[in-house]
Amino acid sequence: MIPSYALVDAAVSYDFAYARPSWKGWKAQVNVTNLTNKFYVASCLTGLAFCGLGNARTVLGTLKYSWN
Repeated sequence: MIPSYALVDAAVSYDFAYARPSWKGWKAQVNVTNLTNKFYVASCLTGLAFCGLGNARTVLGTLKYSWN
């Protein structure tokens, strides 16, 4: 039997226009999935002895500029 689990994700974003109006359009964001880096089984195939493990902690940073 596969035990239950809970995952924690987080995201933080910042609009640079708040710091300086001339930076309007620039935004930064950081996303983290599986924040606690928990080991877990994501899926199992019925009838086969195969289970896929979930992803480890993933951090993604983006810097974006909007022309409008």
